[in-house]
Amino acid sequence: MAVVSKQDAARFETTKRLLTGLVNEGLAHAAINGQTLRLTGPTADEKYITVSLKTVPANFAGFIRPEMMQQPVMLGNGASEYPELDPGAIFLFATPWFAQDIDDEAKERVSKELSNSALFQEKWLELCAANKPLSIKSSFMDWEQSVVYGHPIHPLHRSCFALPPLSPVSPNDIPELLRPSVSIISVPRNAVIITGPFEKMMKPLMRKLDIPAIADDRAALICFTRQLPSIHARFSDVQILKQVGDQFEAQCSIRSLSTIPELQFPYQIKLPLAVQITSAIRTITPWTASTSPIITKILDELEPQLPESLWLFREEAAFCGSQSDFDDAKHLSCILRDDLEPKAAANGESLIIATSLFEQQPGDRKTRAEVVFNLDTEEQRLAWFKSYVRSLFKTVLLPAITLGIAFEAHQQNSVLRVCKTTGEIKGFAIRDYGGIRMHRPTLTKHNIAMDWEQPGGIMITDDIGYIWDNLHHALISNHIAHLVYSLRVDALGGWGIVRDEISALLGGYAAGSLGNQLLTFLLRDKMNLKCFLRMRFQSVYRSNVEKEVKNILYS
Repeated sequence: MAVVSKQDAARFETTKRLLTGLVNEGLAHAAINGQTLRLTGPTADEKYITVSLKTVPANFAGFIRPEMMQQPVMLGNGASEYPELDPGAIFLFATPWFAQDIDDEAKERVSKELSNSALFQEKWLELCAANKPLSIKSSFMDWEQSVVYGHPIHPLHRSCFALPPLSPVSPNDIPELLRPSVSIISVPRNAVIITGPFEKMMKPLMRKLDIPAIADDRAALICFTRQLPSIHARFSDVQILKQVGDQFEAQCSIRSLSTIPELQFPYQIKLPLAVQITSAIRTITPWTASTSPIITKILDELEPQLPESLWLFREEAAFCGSQSDFDDAKHLSCILRDDLEPKAAANGESLIIATSLFEQQPGDRKTRAEVVFNLDTEEQRLAWFKSYVRSLFKTVLLPAITLGIAFEAHQQNSVLRVCKTTGEIKGFAIRDYGGIRMHRPTLTKHNIAMDWEQPGGIMITDDIGYIWDNLHHALISNHIAHLVYSLRVDALGGWGIVRDEISALLGGYAAGSLGNQLLTFLLRDKMNLKCFLRMRFQSVYRSNVEKEVKNILYS
């Protein structure tokens, strides 16, 4: 077998996601001939793209997955063709097929974003070679920093662009992003809105970092040192009290930090960073910062009605800029959330970010789940898959139908709880309240006040279909699909197991109940697919561009 260079491997990671988007979003016509997928335009021109398939989908109906593809990729025009792996070049080759959907500015921008994603992916492949083997007993942060490939289907899975006035980010900056410099600053107290006991919670950390005392009319805050130019551009009176290096470690999202164990700080710190990672600028809006502690109080009140398998990374305090323009306020903000690793250790459990389990080590066909849980046979893979799906659905779907609360339970927000001794799945810890959706009529019935969200927020709704749609995208289209295809159980009845587990959990609810409504929704014949490429054409993030596709769970 020919040795594939890191550059070619990285480019193909992005390219196969790009080709997936072109097919699934209807931007190209697709047909399968033998082991080859062929993409063409809507007219009779002679241009085409082909990619080899290692897995041919049964009953192909215009839906494909990146996991099914393998090199080579060929660009053709009539009788001539040539190999190409650069996703930016492939994208520009294909743009005449959907010229009516994209302008020239977007063509160049998306092409550069795709090439950037491949460039950063190459560096992640280089860095992961030094990663130590993981086990059930590995630390939370070892798992967080083991993620190599990013989003499983988004074409910009590893893109990373700094917004001015921040300094540009290059692949060589990844080690610093993983162990970032943090600054302690002070601003006038009226420049920020503090929610919850933020300063009290931060006081032990400030003391250990030897932060000097400040006047009562100022607030001591924390930010990325890299973020300072963006803060200075929006806040006129910023004093730097101290810059701290090598005391914080970035989690998978890059903007969420854990402190080193020596600091004994019981919280994780989520900070804004004016950098586009995947498709979003990773700042924290006042909608999220100001409401997270309120949501924590609501969930605390409802705790007796939550599943025992569910742990929450409670978001107890936050601050954000006080400007009325949220586009400015979001650049100086913070959320403190519980560090659950001590709780897990006391319970004899490990915490493992789900997305890492679904990835393969470069050069190894096996996922980390197969290696860590000794899933050596098809029967073992199926049994573990079934136990995973059953626990995840119990953890996530029950709050949705009993309380009208839908967590954004994709695989980066879902942290697996595992018994260190037996490897048994004990449940999940869910994080990030920014993506939560809450059904006002249902929560009102539980005597929860629902008048706290700021205008323009998208967490609270009267539309249960909106909640089900968000739940489906995060849980089924993203989380479960990634697991099905990475674990290679799609050809072993994996989707049938998913359908059976949903039916077993929700099938007993009365007609018209939320449980019955969700069952009907999840098993209906068509579902909405989020169109990541079309969203980039329009530069949208908070709103969705969707396409209706056949539901693989429909029977």
